[in-house]
Amino acid sequence: MLLSCVLWACYLRGTRQLCAGYRLLWMNGAEAVIADPNNNVVTGGTVTHYATSCPLITGYTSKQGFPPETDPVEGYFLIDTDSGISTLGMTEAEWAERLQAAHWQRPSMHATHPTKLPATANDRN
Repeated sequence: MLLSCVLWACYLRGTRQLCAGYRLLWMNGAEAVIADPNNNVVTGGTVTHYATSCPLITGYTSKQGFPPETDPVEGYFLIDTDSGISTLGMTEAEWAERLQAAHWQRPSMHATHPTKLPATANDRN
């Protein structure tokens, strides 16, 4: 029974369903990425925070955990799961503009790691 609980906890930590078949996956025990329904990774770095309002997924990625030769992307991202368009590496100002255009005011971000991303305007309000 205990072994079943441990295995179930590992599975839950390994993947989280988001929108339209997109999933948050933990790789190598630490790096979190978002994959599309065809298992293609659509984020270019470690997802540290994310939020969903289907069909949109947003969040923040860092370069931590990715070797430089993989060209990791740091910054905010917005994924439209209806169109499959991913905008990566945005500044906070660019991100806020994209969210406003999508009529999404204040995403409630969830942390994927115990680390905290730098304070943003959302944190200060």
